[in-house]
Amino acid sequence: MSLFEARVRCEHARQLLAKQLNPGEAYREAKAEEKILASTVDPGPSVSLNMDGDVVIRKGRSTLRLNEEESQFVADLLKKLR
Repeated sequence: MSLFEARVRCEHARQLLAKQLNPGEAYREAKAEEKILASTVDPGPSVSLNMDGDVVIRKGRSTLRLNEEESQFVADLLKKLR
């Protein structure tokens, strides 16, 4: 955290205290809301290429790993579908 960020957070805490609110409690509530929102958002699929040449496809908790031969088969199949 930078000095600027710390000063901003301190000022925000002072404003909450001026309103008779507990800054720690407000912070915990905000974090809980962020966690709920993060768990409901589906990030969608992601595709990556390993150093071994394997393709890794992830969606949610599922992972599919394709070796070089399998990924070439899928690439050829997708080319035919175009």
